Amino acid sequence: SQLSLLWGSIGVTCFVLAASSQAGYIGGRELMPLLYWPGVLNSLASISYAGAPGLMTRWLVKKGPDGKLSPIDCAVFFPWLLQVWLFWFVRTFVILREEQHQLVAPGLYVSRYPTSGLPEDVSAVVDFTVEFPRSMHTLPVQDYFCVQTLDCMPPSVEAMVPIVLRLKEKEHVVFAHCANGHGRSAIFVAILMVLRGHAASIGEARQQMCKIRPSISWPA
Repeated sequence: SQLSLLWGSIGVTCFVLAASSQAGYIGGRELMPLLYWPGVLNSLASISYAGAPGLMTRWLVKKGPDGKLSPIDCAVFFPWLLQVWLFWFVRTFVILREEQHQLVAPGLYVSRYPTSGLPEDVSAVVDFTVEFPRSMHTLPVQDYFCVQTLDCMPPSVEAMVPIVLRLKEKEHVVFAHCANGHGRSAIFVAILMVLRGHAASIGEARQQMCKIRPSISWPA
């Protein structure tokens, strides 16, 4: 995938700079570990996106059921997380500048990572990010579900099924979010739209959502 190539390219660049530092061509030897560190992390991210997503979500960067990132994980993976957060900030607030969330069907919201308040009628939050801790704006909502999924990767069916079964009834007002509100969260909401009778198929649900949030996209 493109992200595998991106993280792999950054990793290789870090290794080249670290080797140059070790040889004395740039900076001093004290820079070497600071460059090897992000090189290793970006290489692991590249491998994960190339076909081993569990490497990041199960063994490396792990969120608890409450959505918290452990302080140890944050410290160890800080160089990679910082890159992700910076890319996301520029893409969200400089390039796209779209609305945080939108009601795509009765009782169903699709959102990017929330940086402002949620609608007052929300009764359940489903968080598909692995790269962000639980947003403080979701804390007032008691029913919180975390499905750790790498950006641009499909959510785990095994992880989604029990949440879908619990939230398929129309009395639940669901706020599903990932990093950008384009793929991971939209797939989940599309499934609920079908189960709730708002669409006859996943494809139809996608078409309906795209009329409201045009940036929604995932492989057909």
